[in-house]
Amino acid sequence: MSPQLLDIIMIAPGYPTRDAPTRSIFVRDQAQALAARGHRVTVLSVYTRSLRSVRDGALLRNTFRVTTWADGPVSVRQFGGWATRSTRIGVARFGFGRLMRAYLASEARADVVHAHFGQLTGAAGAALADALDVPLVITEHSSDLLSDHGPAIAESLAHLYRRAEVVVAVSEEMRVRLRSVVDATVIPNMVDTDFFTPLPFSARRRRRLLIVGSLIPLKRHDRALKLLAALGAEYELTIVGSGPLRQNLLDTAEALGVRDRVRLVPVGDRGVVRDAMRSAALLLSCSEIETFGLTLAEAMAVGLPVLATDSGGPRYVLRGDGSSRISHRIEGEAEWVASLEEVDDEDRAAQAAARRLLAVQRFGRDAVAAQLERAYEMAGS
Repeated sequence: MSPQLLDIIMIAPGYPTRDAPTRSIFVRDQAQALAARGHRVTVLSVYTRSLRSVRDGALLRNTFRVTTWADGPVSVRQFGGWATRSTRIGVARFGFGRLMRAYLASEARADVVHAHFGQLTGAAGAALADALDVPLVITEHSSDLLSDHGPAIAESLAHLYRRAEVVVAVSEEMRVRLRSVVDATVIPNMVDTDFFTPLPFSARRRRRLLIVGSLIPLKRHDRALKLLAALGAEYELTIVGSGPLRQNLLDTAEALGVRDRVRLVPVGDRGVVRDAMRSAALLLSCSEIETFGLTLAEAMAVGLPVLATDSGGPRYVLRGDGSSRISHRIEGEAEWVASLEEVDDEDRAAQAAARRLLAVQRFGRDAVAAQLERAYEMAGS
C-alpha cells in the first residue's frame, strides 16, 4: 500500500448535512484534509434522526434512502432515516449494509477502510475490509467507553479492536481505557485552524463566559450557571447549543437570579461557534465525560482560554496551555475567573498567540493528516 496516494473509505455515523451542518464535522475535516493531500476519499455514512427531532420536511428527506453527492473532492454516500432509541442500532446496521453492497457493486476498490466509532461502525468496517481484502483502522471517539459497559458490549468491542490492524484513540485518556484490550495509537481530532482564527482581545467582551455544547444532562451546564451566580453582576454567559434541557436551564438561571445575564443561542453552522468564541473572554466545559473536547481545541485555535472539568479529554487537549485551567469543581472557580481581569492586554495577546500555535501544531489539518497517513501505512505493513 503506497503512502503517497491511497483510496480511503471512511465509515461514519453521520456527515454534515443541511439539517445538521455540524454533525460529525470532524469526519468531514479529516476527509477533506486527506483529499487535499492527494488521496481519493469516499465516506459511507448512516444518518438517523429521532422522530421527535424530525420536522420541516426532514421526515421525507430522511426516509430510508441513499443520497450521493460530491463534497468538493470527497465522495459522500449517505443512508438517511429516522429511528427510535430502541431501533437506532438496527437501522444503522441496515443502512451500512445497503451502502456496502452498493459500493462493492459499483467500484469495489480501496487501500484501507477507516471506521469512526467502534460500536456503531466497526462491524461494517470489518465486513467491508474483509470483502476488499484491505486493512482496517478504527478510531474510537465514544464517551461511553469512559463509563462501564456490560460484558456483552465490552466483548464485542474488544473483538472488533483485535480485528483491526490499527486502533486510534482520540486522547490519551481514551488510550488508557483501551489498554486492557488493545494498544491504541493516539491521534487527536482535527481543527480547521484556517477557519478558527482569532480576533484582537480588544474585540472581546472581557466578562463574557461561553459554553458550546448540546443541552443534555451529560454536559452539566448547570455548573456554569452556578459559577455565574458567584461572580459579579457584570459577568454574562452565552450558551451555544440545542437540546431537551433548554427550558430547564432557563428555569435554573431564574432560580439563581441570573436569568437576565444568560443568552441561549441555537446551533447553526460553525460560523456561529467561531463568532461566539471570538467575542468571549473564557470558554467553559462542564461535562461529566469528554473523550476529546473538540470545542476546547477550536477555542485554542481562536486564542481563547478554557476552564474545564477534569472529565477525560480536556487534560489531553489543554496540555501545554499554562493559562487555561482544569478543575474538579467549576462552580467554585469564581475567584480564578475574576483574576483573569488582572492580566493586561499585552499578556493576554501573548498567551493567545501561544495557545493558537499549540492548536496548529497539535490539531491542525496538516499535522493530523500526516498522523493518519502514518497510521494507514502501519495498517498495511
